[in-house]
Amino acid sequence: MSEARETLLRGEFEAALEIARADVEADPADPVALDVLGEALWMTGDRAAGIERRREAYAAYRRRGDVRRAAWIAAYLAGESRIDGRDAEGNGWLGRARRLLEDDPEAPEHGWIAIEEAKRAASAREAAEHAERALAVSRAAGDVDVEISALAQLGLARTTLGDVDGGMALLDEAMAAALGGEGSDWLCVGDACCTTLVACDRLSDLPRAVDWCRAVVEWAERRRFVPMQSWCRSIYGGVLTRTGDWAAAEAALERALADPRGKVRQGGGRALPLARLAELRVRQGRLEEAEELLADCEDHPAALEAAVELRLRRGEAAVAAALVERQLRAVGTDPAGVGTDPAGV
Repeated sequence: MSEARETLLRGEFEAALEIARADVEADPADPVALDVLGEALWMTGDRAAGIERRREAYAAYRRRGDVRRAAWIAAYLAGESRIDGRDAEGNGWLGRARRLLEDDPEAPEHGWIAIEEAKRAASAREAAEHAERALAVSRAAGDVDVEISALAQLGLARTTLGDVDGGMALLDEAMAAALGGEGSDWLCVGDACCTTLVACDRLSDLPRAVDWCRAVVEWAERRRFVPMQSWCRSIYGGVLTRTGDWAAAEAALERALADPRGKVRQGGGRALPLARLAELRVRQGRLEEAEELLADCEDHPAALEAAVELRLRRGEAAVAAALVERQLRAVGTDPAGVGTDPAGV
């Protein structure tokens, strides 16, 4: 195992970044160096550059004949494309991952393909089927990372299907394994955390949300896991708003809107904290400020609740109903896929 990979596995992301950069400079065609560099860039907040390096790693792995790792990266790129709304590109990468493993039915990478299929499923029932297949692959291959992600996706699907207790038990298990250090893939850990917090948020399970939010925020800050810090604080801020701790909610959301270097985050990562802060402002009666915040994130699903509450506070019930109807048309009758992925996680 390379020094850069070992450093990354220890959670020393900045140090891994510098080592991987030196490795790539020494050998620009080294797939492992490109792969580690891509992950380290992603972990330290430069998602776009991280994705690009991993595209280069994919091609380098193919040239070396490492089909399994190439398939893993193809599945990863399918997910990143899905998050960005590039459906055709995502379909292409997922199809490539499947084809690469056609002659290797025992590969644990089949589990990652099934997890990505669960995330893009058209219904919660279909998502559960893909997650169960991923879980079976993980147990056959002894792959804990696949197991953690599969448990999280299966738990989310089951809560959506109405088995709230059973689904949340699976999510709790995934979280215990993820934060307990069983996994070796940081994206898998982040995915389990995000999926669990989304489920808590949807179900308004405030006690569980508070417990896991505190644990995840502490974990992300200790590890300096930049992609999760803003998102987790946003979810936590929303939970604190609903429990009535508005001062703590405001502090969490203000931190969520700035990265650790004090620069405002751009793009999709900014929409969730803006929406949660707008929700807080509505509850505080600061309606004009809420409207200004919503102007920057009104098309994001997370902004719906604040937008509807704002219109109701102003006596605009018809407008509020229209907002809800528009969102329902956008997502269909099954809410399984709404808001389950923070940008880049």
